[in-house]
Amino acid sequence: WQSVVLPLQLLCVIMPLRCFYSLFSPALVGINRPDVVFKNVAVASLLMPLAYLAGVHWGINGLCLSWIFGFIVVFSFVLKLTLGSIGLTFKSYLSSIRTQMICSIIMAIIVFVFRTQYLSLLHPIPIIVLGSLLGFIVYAGLIYFFERQILTDLLIIFRSRS
Repeated sequence: WQSVVLPLQLLCVIMPLRCFYSLFSPALVGINRPDVVFKNVAVASLLMPLAYLAGVHWGINGLCLSWIFGFIVVFSFVLKLTLGSIGLTFKSYLSSIRTQMICSIIMAIIVFVFRTQYLSLLHPIPIIVLGSLLGFIVYAGLIYFFERQILTDLLIIFRSRS
């Protein structure tokens, strides 16, 4: 298992961008812009295989690094096309995700410090469980402190489904 730790950690670095990326297509289809969805898919289909070809020469770690750098390039193109199509500026986009990004970074730092302090003292499974729980509590607490309305809206949604 030790050989998959670094590749998995490398791939986790890019996951926040993947989450945003997955929201673009439904938004574009919702405003009747499947042409932009097609362009986005075309960009990814052309650039990602080139990145893989470049990275595979350095094994699995090189492949993961090429995935990260390739996806950053793809995401940049797709973000530019998508924001222009839905009428948002880059500044307004960043403004809309600023609080969540700051809370995510703080949470990641706290979980990382927790892991480094207790990794040698506990079995890996409690570290994963406690780290996940700590991350949830820290993130939810920060969102509650800075963006209380988000949690209120989520509670309303969950209560209406019950």
